[in-house]
Amino acid sequence: MAIQAMTHLAIRVRDLERSLCFYRDLLGFTENSRVDLVGAPSALLIGNPDARLSAVFLERDGVVVELQQLEGVQGRCDGINLGFSHIGFRVTDLAALVEAL
Repeated sequence: MAIQAMTHLAIRVRDLERSLCFYRDLLGFTENSRVDLVGAPSALLIGNPDARLSAVFLERDGVVVELQQLEGVQGRCDGINLGFSHIGFRVTDLAALVEAL
């Protein structure tokens, strides 16, 4: 199979700074990087191309967690907006993996 490694687990949160304090200060994760995007694929999923996605990548013991906050969400927060978002994988041949799956 074309999967080389699992790269990270992404969790969509309501309050990025509060969640960051939990993962960093209580669980001992170290902040690696931050990303701020407007119009990311997540924004298109909720139907608002102007939504902003802010993310912080944290690591502990080789495990990488991406905390995401999606701003510009209208209405209730459901599975697309809060909670588990995705698992990232590094692959050698995406087309072949999609076909195999």
